[in-house]
Amino acid sequence: MAKKILIVDDDESILGACEMTLNDAGYDVKTVDGDGAVVVQNTQTYKPDLIFIDLILSGSDGGSVVKELKNTKETKKIPVLLISSYANLGEVAQRSGADGYLAKPFEVRDLMRAIETYITK
Repeated sequence: MAKKILIVDDDESILGACEMTLNDAGYDVKTVDGDGAVVVQNTQTYKPDLIFIDLILSGSDGGSVVKELKNTKETKKIPVLLISSYANLGEVAQRSGADGYLAKPFEVRDLMRAIETYITK
């Protein structure tokens, strides 16, 4: 069974590129277009093995979504990585309780390395 990855971003080009790349690599990928409020709901139905969340989302803050996921019994053990071009991303990731971060723009090899750090096929 393929490992599941949830990607939350409000940039359709990032969602599309990541989804295509990760599907080709054998992962089961679900994307959410920037709505942080939908993330927790999706994690309970989709049950991802790893979550990538953009820091700046439409209508919500990715750091706040990470905090909510990490404070919810059903989702607190799922690795969550913040993605952003924000200069202090590492600090924000640490404060929010994220397991890690990936700075934008990123290369495919950086994305794959991040995935391999937190889940194995």
